[in-house]
Amino acid sequence: MPATATLSTDFLRPALPPLTFEAVVDRCGRTMGFLTATVRDRHGSVAAKCHGTVPIDGSSRFLNDTAS
Repeated sequence: MPATATLSTDFLRPALPPLTFEAVVDRCGRTMGFLTATVRDRHGSVAAKCHGTVPIDGSSRFLNDTAS
């Protein structure tokens, strides 16, 4: 089951297609990964920046406990 610990997005300007998405792993620990995604518009200007924290195994510990 996918899970996200945190996710925030800064919308900086309107963007018209085509859009370019770039994702970077800022840091990867034993249990959590810290990611940044940048969205650029057709002129290469940054339209949005997203920051997120996700579990490395892709699941939530609490969801595993309640699964049947």
